[in-house]
Amino acid sequence: MASPQDSVAKTNDQKSTVSAGITGEGGKPPSHALISICKSLVAGGVAGGVIGFIIQKRLAVQLVAILSC
Repeated sequence: MASPQDSVAKTNDQKSTVSAGITGEGGKPPSHALISICKSLVAGGVAGGVIGFIIQKRLAVQLVAILSC
């Protein structure tokens, strides 16, 4: 029968195997994937900001057109 220490050691081995699979060899995160994720987040934020600005300007123009009538 397995002792509690054997189960703890097995669990620790499984955790280290999973974390090694996520971070790659040597324990460092894959830099290409990290850079790609950051680029996507920045591009999404910029696109969202631009669209929000355009919508705000269109609404302002429509409001002026409505109020001037």
